[in-house]
Amino acid sequence: MMLGETISRCLEAAAHTDRGLGIVDRHLNEDWWTYAELDERAARVAAVLADYVEVGDRVCIVGPTSLELLAGLFGTWYAGAVPTVLPLPRRITAAESFLEQIAARLERLGAGVLLCAGASFEDPIAGGAVRPVRVADMLKDGRGQLRIDREPDDLALIQFTSGSTSASRAVPVSHKQLIWALEASIAPLDVDPKTDFVVSWLPLFHDMGLIAMLLGAVGTGTRGAFLPTQEFLARPGVWLDAIARYRASITASPAFGFALAARDLRAHPRPLELASLRWAANGGEPIAATVIDEFNRAGREQGLSPLAISPVYGLAEATLTVTLVPPTEMASTELLPLGQFTVGQAVPGHATGDRSKAVVSCGRPIKDARCEVRGEDGTALPDMTMGEIWVSSPGVMRHYWREPTPVGEPLRDGWLRTGDLGFLRDGELFVSGRLKDVIFHGGANLFAEDYEAVAESVPGVRKGNAIAFAIADLERMVVIVESAADRASLPLVANSVFAALADRLPRAPDEVAVVAPGVLPKTSSGKRQRGLCRDLYVSGGLVRLASASGSRTGH
Repeated sequence: MMLGETISRCLEAAAHTDRGLGIVDRHLNEDWWTYAELDERAARVAAVLADYVEVGDRVCIVGPTSLELLAGLFGTWYAGAVPTVLPLPRRITAAESFLEQIAARLERLGAGVLLCAGASFEDPIAGGAVRPVRVADMLKDGRGQLRIDREPDDLALIQFTSGSTSASRAVPVSHKQLIWALEASIAPLDVDPKTDFVVSWLPLFHDMGLIAMLLGAVGTGTRGAFLPTQEFLARPGVWLDAIARYRASITASPAFGFALAARDLRAHPRPLELASLRWAANGGEPIAATVIDEFNRAGREQGLSPLAISPVYGLAEATLTVTLVPPTEMASTELLPLGQFTVGQAVPGHATGDRSKAVVSCGRPIKDARCEVRGEDGTALPDMTMGEIWVSSPGVMRHYWREPTPVGEPLRDGWLRTGDLGFLRDGELFVSGRLKDVIFHGGANLFAEDYEAVAESVPGVRKGNAIAFAIADLERMVVIVESAADRASLPLVANSVFAALADRLPRAPDEVAVVAPGVLPKTSSGKRQRGLCRDLYVSGGLVRLASASGSRTGH
């Protein structure tokens, strides 16, 4: 399927169909626009926005997923400007830091306009340099329509990296790169816009939500229903309810979303028809085989195909997708021993029992993308050898925004060093973790993800809410877990986590600490911030409710 040459032309083409997009809340109340209506309203926003921006100017957009936000987003493209969707705060208590983050991103992008869709700011932002403009007011203006043509090589989007291991950085993406990313990742899915249907709860400030789900639907002219992320988090089961109602065939989520949905289905059994779902992309964070198994078990009686969950691998610096498992294949796994490793070491497979972990294949590279696993000296390693993942594709960035990247850091001869660790097997990519998150402790290299996965298997620990890190200068390794158990039970939770880690991993941590729910730092897209957690621990910024070590427990 060939898309338009720019994102604007994709919407213009979709406007000639009778299909469109809807916003659905946690109660399945819905509000729909056809693509023709979105096209017309985006063009009206563009006519007003032209009073504020020149072609090529940057525009920031903030607000929950809504039709109003879509009008502002596509209106920015129709005005010839370059949008960035900003994240919302993860908690109400983070409002002050949220405003600081908005101001910092406005300044970094050199944006003069902040479009507000369902979010309201009374005063100018960024020291008074940026005045917020409400999309709702622009839609009422009535001064006509505007559609400015852009060229494929023109800048189309600036998206921020997750910031899970370092400060978030801005990645410029051209129209040509976006269109390539859409065409190359959509091709294996064999999309039929007349019968396929997209359902997504992913935030539009995240590349998987914006590019894979929203622009994937618009680019193919496929119908789609979009749940504001807050609605999903308030009732995760609404995601499956929406898939069943609309007989959706395409969706996506990080692993924690599948875990929440499976838990909801077990807690609230109900008849759902999930047989229509044929491709559910699983990406954005390490892919856990146990989560896939739990989701498949929960959905089996609802007609869910075991082929539906499709692991993918990608990153903002490559526009989005690098590898994927197509809907006709089952993702394969390799059983590896838990614990230590070295870059360049042959991967010892065929482990068994509690001391093993299943590493899931993320599939093969999409068209025109290449993937290699390299050693510390940058040379390619053979199959089944642990190393750093390097990728090359038309979607790979040229540099970060306003910080031209020196050759080799992280770009070298058209290849991108991802900072991710993994190995190849017969062309399939297996991702093991992040290079910056590897723990060097007691003379061994250890995966933080292994410690977190074991900790989260212990009753009383919140799924997706464990962080492991080392304090190099103190030669201490610490695991922090969140628990909602009653206060009297927390020492038992700490002890149980420590015992499980000591039993199943090569080296026990020096301490396991228990904190309250919502304390562990995460990025706006929900990724663990291990470095920030370590800093909070060292500075005393984490309130420990209980702790355990090899010699003591306390609270």
